[in-house]
Amino acid sequence: MATILTHGTDKHHHHSHHLLDLLEVIFAALLAMFMATAVVPLLFMNRSGVEKQVTAQSNPLPMAVMEGDMRQVDLLLAKGKGLNDVGPGNMTALMWAASEGNVPVLEKLLASSVDVQAGNVWGQTALILASQWENPVVVDGLLAHRADPNATTRSGRTPLMQAAKYGQVAAIQLLVGAGSRVNHRDRSGNTALMDAVRHGSLASVEALLKGGADVNLQNKSGDSSLMLAAERGHVGAVQRLLKAGANPLLRDADGLTARAIARENGHEGVVQVLSQAELAG
Repeated sequence: MATILTHGTDKHHHHSHHLLDLLEVIFAALLAMFMATAVVPLLFMNRSGVEKQVTAQSNPLPMAVMEGDMRQVDLLLAKGKGLNDVGPGNMTALMWAASEGNVPVLEKLLASSVDVQAGNVWGQTALILASQWENPVVVDGLLAHRADPNATTRSGRTPLMQAAKYGQVAAIQLLVGAGSRVNHRDRSGNTALMDAVRHGSLASVEALLKGGADVNLQNKSGDSSLMLAAERGHVGAVQRLLKAGANPLLRDADGLTARAIARENGHEGVVQVLSQAELAG
């Protein structure tokens, strides 16, 4: 289910995503399980930022898309009603089609007067949801219909950050090409490059570096991308970041360098690489 996301936690005690990011996940997951059968008020934020109250059972189109009922989808689209209504999981029909990679339905919705910029109560747009899944056709289609590549959730997460977090290289390339701000920070000060390092995808790191990612930005805990790579023992990422100009002497909020963090987590191979970098620097 698109709204049920897996968030990793950092081993180093202060390395964590903002609380709001985690709350988005929990809240959305609970809604997805509960709203399909309950007539419960939902909040929906339209393109002008106005919150509207609706009920899940009053909006059949999102439910039909979620269930993959193409006959019902066609009938409802022919009536031209409920295109931007919210249904199960606090998601519109477009959000469901995008997150499930349902290209035929997505194309039909995009050909209508659907609002591609609409966000749910957490500010998640169809593009933000689509970017974390391995379906670049969906991302490309949304961008072609002017979905905002710099839309943010309430915790400051962008489509690019979600793509980086889940190692979706093709989506990263599409978003960077569409003008996504590579060095945007969320409320915790994290960047897409930090998300890519956390995920452990060297290909994602490479794509972001080619897009102009700053290797020496630090989040509110003082963590740099190099520190996060060192913490996880990602030797390849450490070496690539150093090659891109990462400063091994930066310190986090606890006064620790990347080398100290690597040693604290038992990554001796990374310690050796960083020791050499410190001497060379």
